[in-house]
Amino acid sequence: ILASSSEVLKFAMAEKTCLHAQVSKGLEEQPTAGFQFEDYLPLMAVKLGEEGFMEELCNGFRLLADPEKGVITFNSLKRNAALLGMGMG
Repeated sequence: ILASSSEVLKFAMAEKTCLHAQVSKGLEEQPTAGFQFEDYLPLMAVKLGEEGFMEELCNGFRLLADPEKGVITFNSLKRNAALLGMGMG
């Protein structure tokens, strides 16, 4: 786990060039290959900046958390997956 949000941003910035090269190469090799969330994560961190990136991450965790417990539980993940049309069967 990264110790701070600034480490997340530094990591994302360091990976940006490498990621761009990998994505470009992947598209050349496999034009039908899809992108995964992980492909965009470093680019999102750079574009949003440290504060915006951390705010978006926190918002995502809040959406997944159990409203009564304030933490992400198996049941809250299962409920949210169903709402998003992503079965966890």
